[in-house]
Amino acid sequence: MENGEVMVAVISDFLRGQGLSPGGAQALSFFILIGAGVLLCAAVILAVNKIILKAAAGIAEKKKMKWAGIMLENKVFHRITYMFPAAVIWVLAGAFAGWEEAIGRAAAIWAIVFFLFVLAAVVDAVQEYYAAFDINKMRPIKGFMQLIKIVIYCLGGIVTVATLTGQSAWALLTGIGAFSAVLLLIFKDSILGLVAGVQLAGNDMVAIGDWITMEKYGADGDVVDISLTTVKVLNFDNTVTSVPAYNLVSDSFINWRNIQKVGARRVKRAVNIDMGSVCDAGGDMLAKMEKMQYLSEYISQNEEEIRAYNEAPGTDPARPANGRRPTNLGLFRAYLNGYLKNDPKIRKDLPMIVRQLAPGQYGIPLEVYAFFDGTVWATFEGLQADLFDFIISAAPLFGLRIFQSPAGSDFKEWRH
Repeated sequence: MENGEVMVAVISDFLRGQGLSPGGAQALSFFILIGAGVLLCAAVILAVNKIILKAAAGIAEKKKMKWAGIMLENKVFHRITYMFPAAVIWVLAGAFAGWEEAIGRAAAIWAIVFFLFVLAAVVDAVQEYYAAFDINKMRPIKGFMQLIKIVIYCLGGIVTVATLTGQSAWALLTGIGAFSAVLLLIFKDSILGLVAGVQLAGNDMVAIGDWITMEKYGADGDVVDISLTTVKVLNFDNTVTSVPAYNLVSDSFINWRNIQKVGARRVKRAVNIDMGSVCDAGGDMLAKMEKMQYLSEYISQNEEEIRAYNEAPGTDPARPANGRRPTNLGLFRAYLNGYLKNDPKIRKDLPMIVRQLAPGQYGIPLEVYAFFDGTVWATFEGLQADLFDFIISAAPLFGLRIFQSPAGSDFKEWRH
């Protein structure tokens, strides 16, 4: 006789002794046993929970084991306690004649389900423990952990169905091959995300904390999370853009990480000079400009080069079209180069140049290419604006005009 049957017989005999009929005593004994089983399961959960959680908390506190604290936070030990009632259910199954197998399977499914929850909690704990290290920013594993959880739940689902139906789990697993196309369709994003995650991590394309720009998706900010299927970007306006991980591989995006490593931001902007204002800078203009800061040394060196060129045999500098002469645009370019070299906010160890671009319908673009020290966006924009405020205001001192399309006020002045 099974343990459950013994308990039913004892309870039934007691109830018959109290004057109940055999049938009533038998039925009531079953309900009493069910109630006792529920109470026993609750008592087991509370008792084991208290013992295990207290022991784990003690280890985490006394031994200073960070992993134990993380396991507690992710309720790993808490979920373990819910597996013990399965043993109580299995013991009581023998009391219910004809239902033993079904109750036994229910107990097994109970244990399997909570075992899956325990494994999922362990995966979350591993991910959280790994996230505490700096390598997580360069090699995040959240996507891989999510994939492991999917695999755990899929295998757990197969084992659960096999237990419920009494079939072999391996037979069910091989039978799923017929539905592989459907599964691939269902998990398409996860599979593409996994492949993209491997490529992103292997090629070091993006990491948590990187500033990326992806205009197609309106993403312009810092990467705050990389999961199996999406990459979350906290934009500078505090909105969040979720970009499919696979699209970071298939589409183009800008990663500004190197700017943060170097600690400098590039300015690459041009002003258009009116070609009609470019002229020779000889005589009084050159004498006046020799007194300008940053130009005296350049002018003296340039005069020697021009004099040597013009005195070469076969050169007749008496005619305007012959020989070489300094120009106001050339002097302005040299002046800006000297200004940048003496600006403490400009990085001298990085490329720095003031150059002309190809002339066009809007004049001659004069471009400044340099790097400001620091990476703060607002500070950079302020420094860049100050620089070009100065350039625009200094151009007339060299007889140059900044080109811009005529506005309504210009036409009004011409009419008068």
